Amino acid sequence: MNKSEIRRKILSMLTSDFARAGMAPDDVGDNLDLLDAGIVDSFGFINLSLQLEETFNIPIDISELDDDSPSTIANLVSMIAQKQTNRTT
Repeated sequence: MNKSEIRRKILSMLTSDFARAGMAPDDVGDNLDLLDAGIVDSFGFINLSLQLEETFNIPIDISELDDDSPSTIANLVSMIAQKQTNRTT
């Protein structure tokens, strides 16, 4: 699965969260920090991580996320793509 497809799946998981924040998934930039923007709270981010594990069939350890931008769309996409690449090699 390429990064564009991964991004689309992540955004679709968050459609209702974006709607509550008055945003459309198509308008979300890659550098949007889901926690800072109030799209999800810390519990919601953990729930999202669990959904990502199930959807992409990969283990996610939140401590693996980049400390500078752990909850950005771009960081989540990169992490998932990397884990999928590692799984197939």
